[in-house]
Amino acid sequence: FMSEQDDRLGTNLTALIDRIKARGLAEQFTLLESARATVAQPHQGTLSWVKMLVLLARTDMLFLDDHAPVLDWLKLDPKTDVIQLWHAGAGFKSSGYSRWGHTGCPAPVSCHRQYKYGVAASKTVAGFHAEVWGTNPEQVLPAGMPRMDEFLDPDYRKCKTAELKTKFPMIGGNKVLLFAPTYRGKNRFDAHYPYDLIDFDRLSDW
Repeated sequence: FMSEQDDRLGTNLTALIDRIKARGLAEQFTLLESARATVAQPHQGTLSWVKMLVLLARTDMLFLDDHAPVLDWLKLDPKTDVIQLWHAGAGFKSSGYSRWGHTGCPAPVSCHRQYKYGVAASKTVAGFHAEVWGTNPEQVLPAGMPRMDEFLDPDYRKCKTAELKTKFPMIGGNKVLLFAPTYRGKNRFDAHYPYDLIDFDRLSDW
């Protein structure tokens, strides 16, 4: 389970690890973890690189939840199955090979080219993921997002609803609108969102 975007594993990865352990499957496999914030801190030390490369050399199946820049140039053994869980649930933003010919498009040979399979939230968006990753549609499995499973648990939802009402008592009896936009820009350093395009007065009257 590897992340090159953050120094801790993303929620899709941890959700899968938790499910493996809950089903008693951890005894059948050796679970390895690597998390490095190479995008924000590109100058990783020698020890960091050695540890990551040793883990990659030991793995038979590699799970990612985002782009791993190291795999743009490091070619894995063909016997190693790379599974992309992807952190984003929908294909509403142009990224990856869907940006072909535009700024931000990956090189013809990249991390995405090493995926054996990728996971999509549904059949509806599976085609978008195939385009982003440059894979064949049959390589994208519409199996849902691991991190969403807990939201389907009625006990979890009941607990979190009570928690939110306690933390934010002003929402009691009111309609609550969650706005969680994805950023625009080349990367996290120039990430922004055009809030001026939102009519907040109309939203408040909705």
